[in-house]
Amino acid sequence: MVKTPILLFAFKRPDHTLQVLQSLSKNKESQESDLFVFIDGPKSDEDIPGIEAVKKVVQSRKWCKTVNLQINSRNNGVPAQIIGNVTKFCKERGRVIVLEDDIVLSPFFLNYMNKALDAYANDDRVMEVSGYMYPIREVTVESGFIRGSCGWGWGTWRRAWEFFEPDGKKLLKQLSSRESRYEFNFRGSYKYYSLLKDQVEGKIGGWDIRWAASIFLNNGLTFVPASSLVRNIGFDGSGTNIPTSSAYDTTILNQPIIDYPQHSQETEEILSAVIDFYKEQKTFKAMVKKLISRIRQRRF
Repeated sequence: MVKTPILLFAFKRPDHTLQVLQSLSKNKESQESDLFVFIDGPKSDEDIPGIEAVKKVVQSRKWCKTVNLQINSRNNGVPAQIIGNVTKFCKERGRVIVLEDDIVLSPFFLNYMNKALDAYANDDRVMEVSGYMYPIREVTVESGFIRGSCGWGWGTWRRAWEFFEPDGKKLLKQLSSRESRYEFNFRGSYKYYSLLKDQVEGKIGGWDIRWAASIFLNNGLTFVPASSLVRNIGFDGSGTNIPTSSAYDTTILNQPIIDYPQHSQETEEILSAVIDFYKEQKTFKAMVKKLISRIRQRRF
């Protein structure tokens, strides 16, 4: 099994970065893997102490077989960092595993990622492997395929990344029909199309929504576990453009994934569970909004 290079993108969160690296080192495959850490440059002088602290964490021990560190002199932003380096490593190494500084891993994450990247290397329809799964209801399958992208602890191949379209305007044009927007929005359960519009209008960086749209428009699939192998610890208000929330919090699966289906087709059971999860979140937000409105009316 070829060990895929691991790219870790960090900024100024040393405590988060430490948790990610500690979890990565508990994967036995880490000692056979090359790790490349990219720390973005400061937006202002206030960021420098945090960046220096992250640097010390990365250099504090040998987290993987090799640890390669690059620190930017200026701030490029998350989208440019990820797009540029994923493109570079896909060209040079053929495939990559991508982490950010708030993605804590199961001890079986690298085993799963490398096995899946091997299993679907020549399946053109599979464009991404993700270790994340929403806190969905229990399903009868261990793994499967869904549309779009789950970009928290993910990997891809050069042949798939070549379809990445960085121009959000082009993607919006291709999603012009009501039917395509409905399907892209997970059958109307989530606002992916609106996020793409926000990216085009400059409201968000949105490398991930462009990647999700690129996969969808090329009839691509993402291979996912039914129970998450990662946990996002960035919903504590510390991240860039990340609100405080627990809705996407998951319990990490602490056992290996065994099932890697030979036939790549969308797994309806997982898709339906994800759609139901989105709908539940939408209903809950609507209830909270209505409650807040009633409270304000009573106060004023």
